[in-house]
Amino acid sequence: MAEFLVEVGIDSMSLNPDSVLSTTRRVLDLEQRLEESAPERR
Repeated sequence: MAEFLVEVGIDSMSLNPDSVLSTTRRVLDLEQRLEESAPERR
């Protein structure tokens, strides 16, 4: 679910304490991949 939210542009989400680290890692990885695949803006 977090991946979907990132892909559609959501930049804030509530997490349960036991999922914060794993979700943060997944979101950071996805954001990096999206940034790498996006065309450069000039």
